[in-house]
Amino acid sequence: MIERAYDKFCITGKLSSELIADGLPIYPSTGARFYSIRCEQQPTKWVTTILLFNDITQQEIDDIDAIVAAHIPTPLPVIEPPTDEDGKPYVRNEVRPLGQGAYFSSAGDDAVLGIGNGKRIDWDFSNTEDQTIIDEDYKTKIIDVQFKDPVYVRGGFLTYRNSQDECIIDMGVICPSGQYYLNSSGVPTLAPADVWVSRYVNKFDMDGDNTGIYIDGGTASTAIPVNYKMRFQITTKTADVSSRGHVAMMLYRSRTVDLPS
Repeated sequence: MIERAYDKFCITGKLSSELIADGLPIYPSTGARFYSIRCEQQPTKWVTTILLFNDITQQEIDDIDAIVAAHIPTPLPVIEPPTDEDGKPYVRNEVRPLGQGAYFSSAGDDAVLGIGNGKRIDWDFSNTEDQTIIDEDYKTKIIDVQFKDPVYVRGGFLTYRNSQDECIIDMGVICPSGQYYLNSSGVPTLAPADVWVSRYVNKFDMDGDNTGIYIDGGTASTAIPVNYKMRFQITTKTADVSSRGHVAMMLYRSRTVDLPS
């Protein structure tokens, strides 16, 4: 273990977040580069000490030095727990976010037609609808849906019929081209093309018939912004002309219909 000390007052939690955002994980994370940070007041000064792994490289040390030098010791924002109208904190044992209701749907929203009247999440490889990628061995259908409000994903039902060997599905969230996402360092980045920002289901195998698999996340996802898309990508062999299916999502959202004004 290597101790590196700096004659500077630092907010340890904030500095730790800044190091992690720069690609320097903290123990016990995979690939960890430092153990902990402490800040102590000495008789004439403050000293911040970072405990580093023995195999830390000089380049990583230089990066850490630069991050500490640029550190502004303002505290991390405090997120106050929600309270009721009497000021008492809520005690809840459910995953539903506050102010949100359960919503089951096999379609997205439409900017004109309203909530629930957008693109349907179903596919049929006997036609070429939504088919965007074809190569010598495989073809893919991509189904993107959007919502007028932020939504939280809880789970969903997957149904498929006549699926052939090696037919798979991926589901997740896309930052569309021209929109911003936070890269692996937490920096806002302009997407030059569609970018997967999360993938809830990865290469889930579909073979034969199934009248309904429930995929349960166990909790709610973070809110999906209205400018992002949920993507359902189904890939199968080029010769497959029989696979078909659909997805019904379980979401949380603040409203389930467009009420007339």
